[in-house]
Amino acid sequence: MIHYRVQIKLEPYKYHANNALERLEATAGALTIFGAILFVQTESSVAIFDAILFVVIMTVNIYFIIFWVYYML
Repeated sequence: MIHYRVQIKLEPYKYHANNALERLEATAGALTIFGAILFVQTESSVAIFDAILFVVIMTVNIYFIIFWVYYML
């Protein structure tokens, strides 16, 4: 989270797309890690909560991959 806040404050890259890509990477990484912790920690998990969490994690990561491929091409 500190890295994310510093990234927003300083925007260290010359091009806006690089800064946006870095912010999206930090968001996707944090969401994936915290989502995985929720999957592992909950012993009596609710299936609908797990499904929604899975869809959110996958959506953010797919969006990041599409964004990354778009700017790399």
